[in-house]
Amino acid sequence: METVGSLLTNLTSALSGLAPLFETVAAVLGIAFVGYGLLALIDHARFGHSLAKGLTSLGIGFLLVGINAFASALSLSLFEEEISLAREVGKVRADALLSPYFSFAVTVVFLVGSVSVIRGLLFLRRVGAGQESCFWPGVSHLLAGVLCLNIVTFARFFGNTCGGLVQNLITHLFP
Repeated sequence: METVGSLLTNLTSALSGLAPLFETVAAVLGIAFVGYGLLALIDHARFGHSLAKGLTSLGIGFLLVGINAFASALSLSLFEEEISLAREVGKVRADALLSPYFSFAVTVVFLVGSVSVIRGLLFLRRVGAGQESCFWPGVSHLLAGVLCLNIVTFARFFGNTCGGLVQNLITHLFP
């Protein structure tokens, strides 16, 4: 009979395989948006339709195709660190009693961050189509996604800000 810790360790390794799936979905969406953007630009040249719709779709499409580079650039801007699921999970102290639980939590938060960055870009694409109310939800999804992608670094910043017991706990969990 497996313990909960070993079960979560196996689940963490299985969920780690989803990160490339999100990258692939983002790339496929990006290619579709690039194609749509090019068609919208052709329509603009022929019929005088909206130029912003085509340019926004084209730009967001390129960002989705290069989602790793875009997320790393955001991460470097905010945290001065590149992102990687293996690096984030590797920052969890292996000898801690609750290590499998925190590794699982870091993995889930990382995957939620990946989805949030993609969703933020999709919100920003709507701005080019005339839905200006989608700008701030898009920006907030991007920032929240980058925070989730750098959850361990964010936890360290939070611990340093709070100090005391919180700082000691976070320092023990994420050396």
